[in-house]
Amino acid sequence: LSGCADEKQISTMLDSLDSYLKSPYGFRLCSTVDYSKIAPKIDVALYYPGDRENGGVFKHANMMAAAAMLKASKEVEDSALAERLADTAYWVIDCILPYRTLKSPFTVCGNPRWCTQYNNSDSGENIGPTLSGTSTWLLLCLFSCFGVEFTADNLIVEPLMRKKDTSLKVKVNSGVAEYEISITKPEGFFRSKDGVKVSCDGQAIEGTAVPVFSDGKLHKVEVKF
Repeated sequence: LSGCADEKQISTMLDSLDSYLKSPYGFRLCSTVDYSKIAPKIDVALYYPGDRENGGVFKHANMMAAAAMLKASKEVEDSALAERLADTAYWVIDCILPYRTLKSPFTVCGNPRWCTQYNNSDSGENIGPTLSGTSTWLLLCLFSCFGVEFTADNLIVEPLMRKKDTSLKVKVNSGVAEYEISITKPEGFFRSKDGVKVSCDGQAIEGTAVPVFSDGKLHKVEVKF
């Protein structure tokens, strides 16, 4: 998230995640430990394998990781690394979205309307209270996927869509104006860094920075890869 890792370090981190922390239900907080042997008198020793701090999937941290991956995917020079980052971020999002519980609600004990704090990394069972931070970081991830980033002077439109998707429409209300963003791309991995055409209200824009409006009107933005 800080942008301090170089591309070699990012690749190393992804390799470590895939080798040691990946589960069918998201990335584990840590590798599983037999706490009863090393620290039998602490609360963590009471957690089953795959629960909470004993190798559980902490959903908040998973969403933070996805946000970092999406950010890096838009910035790195290596296009293969960028694609791997985007694919991994979307995989994380798909693991954490609450509606996944509908696939096997009696096994994972989740509620599709909200997100619990943890998944058990072995069984997928939802554990713990609801956690608002997960939804906040999920929202930030979706903004990044849709390419919606407001600054003081501009609306930056740099979407990072799934490879199979070819079109997307996003409507954003800033409170003082509305933006209808239409995105089109061929199948495959595409990002703004490698070339994109942006227009606002029919006028071509240099780069990806759309003016911020406060006129209360609807403005149509087109992004074409």
